[in-house]
Amino acid sequence: MVNPETPGLRLLSLDGGGIRGLSMLLILEHLMYKLKVTEDLPDIPHPCDYFDLIGGTSTGGLIALMLGRLRMSVKDSMEAYGQLTKEVFSDVRLQGSDKKLKTSKLEKAIKQIVKTYSASHNPEDKLEDIRDNACKMFVCAMNAANMSLPVLFRTYNTINYPAMNCTIWQAGRATSADPTFFEPIEIGLSGIEEEFVDGGISHNNPTASLLSEAKVLFPHHQIACIISLGTGQPHTISIPKLSLLNRFPLSNAIQGMVTDCEKTHQFFADHFAGTANLYFRFNVEQGMQNIPPNQWEKLSHVAANTRQYIQSQLVITQLAKAATSLSEKIGKVSAAPVLTAIEMGQSQVVPTLVRCPPPSQIFQGRQDILVKMKDYFSKDIGKRHVYVLHGLGGSGKTQIALKFLDMMNQYPTPRYFNQNIM
Repeated sequence: MVNPETPGLRLLSLDGGGIRGLSMLLILEHLMYKLKVTEDLPDIPHPCDYFDLIGGTSTGGLIALMLGRLRMSVKDSMEAYGQLTKEVFSDVRLQGSDKKLKTSKLEKAIKQIVKTYSASHNPEDKLEDIRDNACKMFVCAMNAANMSLPVLFRTYNTINYPAMNCTIWQAGRATSADPTFFEPIEIGLSGIEEEFVDGGISHNNPTASLLSEAKVLFPHHQIACIISLGTGQPHTISIPKLSLLNRFPLSNAIQGMVTDCEKTHQFFADHFAGTANLYFRFNVEQGMQNIPPNQWEKLSHVAANTRQYIQSQLVITQLAKAATSLSEKIGKVSAAPVLTAIEMGQSQVVPTLVRCPPPSQIFQGRQDILVKMKDYFSKDIGKRHVYVLHGLGGSGKTQIALKFLDMMNQYPTPRYFNQNIM
């Protein structure tokens, strides 16, 4: 049960997006400055001193490691991040098939950051953080052998999982191992190592994992503030015409879908809409679409577009509200309960069937199809089910689906009926 007297949780979510990750640091720098002004602090505070939990994916995972595990300031993180991207992406020969050299450069750059900013200055420091003032954080990666759910590399233990037995640099390599640019990394005991790749594949926005982790770590706390940072609005995702497929392959659209962050954002924006000043999303709207994730020469363009975005009156107002929410010591009750991965058996928060519209009041017939659907979904409860309704346009496929959902809502709803709705 949530205790209203406990301090409210302050959570930070960091998207993936290659070199565009600099945009998140610039926004966070401005937010920390607003916080300094709000609380009349002598210096700009470190994010690790304000956020109870930080989660990141890919480039956001690297930033999360710097801000959380290494307790770096935003300014130091920007400097280290800029140097890393330049070192890793500057060799144009690595655009071809030779990935090993680039991968070794990434490992070397991450190790150098760990050596410079870790308390022991040891590049092989473990990811687990047992210090009293530790800032809890995790990064998302995917197991190359089974990519159905993200793997979280945590600095802390939970009631369900221990902290990952790896080094800081290995966690950084795992979360940023985009198959387009880098080789996977093997982590684990000798002989049974597992391969990990970039967590940006289908989990590029880690907000759902962040909330699930918060629910497990802090079961009696309310939420005071959620800050979600993006790396710039993408192009509209669409399937190209047949005449354009040679110039714009279908794989581009698929890649856009699996790395899209806005779908997750839209769900949480809707979910928390009833609670003022709880959920904040900052993401540059214009200018980032044509900046590739690996062109470090475009860092100045990322900075210019982000600073322009921050000057918007709407963004200035939202940053001020976010700073105030971060400064508050009490939590807020969300407008609707958050269904976590623990409760749903899923890796992301999803809405329930009550959001579906009812079928037409004049719906008749189709009982044979409805019976088949009921029998099909009643088998193997807990597993994923796919049922295809097909037919000519106007034959009633949508009404059959809505009638089935309405029919099943009249009975106690099995857990699996809440899955894969989004």
